[in-house]
Amino acid sequence: MQTRNRSGQDPIRFAPRLDNQWLELYGRVTGTDGYISGGAEGAPDPGTLERLETLLEEWEGVRLRYTDLLENELRRFNEAVELMGLPAVVLPRRGRIVS
Repeated sequence: MQTRNRSGQDPIRFAPRLDNQWLELYGRVTGTDGYISGGAEGAPDPGTLERLETLLEEWEGVRLRYTDLLENELRRFNEAVELMGLPAVVLPRRGRIVS
């Protein structure tokens, strides 16, 4: 996630991250007036569908790393801090971690 974007020029200064790329793809599909690719008047073009596949693959890698962090790394971290007499990190459970 790109957290340094504050102004209209910041996306030029700081490389877009996965979240920015999803937003760009969404904008290309829906459009502001409903008349560009994927809007009310048309289907997404082949380039947009190709980009969607690429982003889905990238997201799968991020999702797997995030899930591993929460399910495995956090457990190992908690075991280590509890040996030091410190409280463990407890995450609230709200259904699925990520989809």
